[in-house]
Amino acid sequence: MAILIENTIDECFDGDVRPRARTTSSVFHRLTFRNDDGAGKWDYVYPIPDQKLTAPLVAARFRDRRSCGDWRDRPGVATGGQMPYHGLIKPSGVLQQALRLEDMGAHALKFNATGLGWAVVGDFRVERPTSAQWETCVWLGAHMMALGQKLFGHTERKGTSRNLDKQCPGQYFDMNRLRIEAASMAEGLDAHTATKQLRAQGMVI
Repeated sequence: MAILIENTIDECFDGDVRPRARTTSSVFHRLTFRNDDGAGKWDYVYPIPDQKLTAPLVAARFRDRRSCGDWRDRPGVATGGQMPYHGLIKPSGVLQQALRLEDMGAHALKFNATGLGWAVVGDFRVERPTSAQWETCVWLGAHMMALGQKLFGHTERKGTSRNLDKQCPGQYFDMNRLRIEAASMAEGLDAHTATKQLRAQGMVI
């Protein structure tokens, strides 16, 4: 099995020098264009179809907030206007890398310094990931496990969000199943081989 990884790091660069991270976990998020609740609040980016979401677009939306007078009152304030995710997994299964794995992303509060952030496109409170997305998540999870990382969903742990009611990635993104399938794929996969395979698919380590 192989996945497609696109390097969009330069396109997502916001000009900031990032602190270096010593990661021990991979954190999976949902990312959607839909409103987050019924109060008129909006989620991360422009209200356009999920199929058209790209990592550079998300990065640009976060950068835009720095020049908006009210950006501090909007979702994403915790990122400081930075792209928070290391990669974005599209409905097609393509993984667009947005940050180097050694760079810190502001995606999970107290776990920012130790966790890689992976944003999966879709609202998994109401829908399931596509089969292509799931395959990519399992492959990615297996390789992260081989590198010694643990896998968890954004709000599975305390201290990852200021919104205590947030469901991320959501009930239809089964983290227990992901951990089981990734662990099965990771059997016999050592860190050296995992790193080699990640680089072969296009990942910037």
